[in-house]
Amino acid sequence: MAIEESDLSSAEISALKWIRKGAGTEVSRIEEKASESMWGDVVPGMAVFKRLEKKGLCYQTLEDPILLDEEDGETFEFSSTMELTDEGLALVKRLG
Repeated sequence: MAIEESDLSSAEISALKWIRKGAGTEVSRIEEKASESMWGDVVPGMAVFKRLEKKGLCYQTLEDPILLDEEDGETFEFSSTMELTDEGLALVKRLG
């Protein structure tokens, strides 16, 4: 059964739209609690994104580090981001 707008809080809807815009989806930039951007927009907190993950609407990317230097073991770690699942993207498109 597909999740509908009525199944989500306003914070969850805002978070889905936030991911869709590509704004602030780098996990390291998401605050634990909701905050306000410099433009006065409410930025959802990590708890909201975790709820959306449990509902299957988004996920956090996880990538293996790349070994840059074998001698000293130096690696490059990719930044994790929040991405929409196919179901999450379909829902955001319906929301407009």
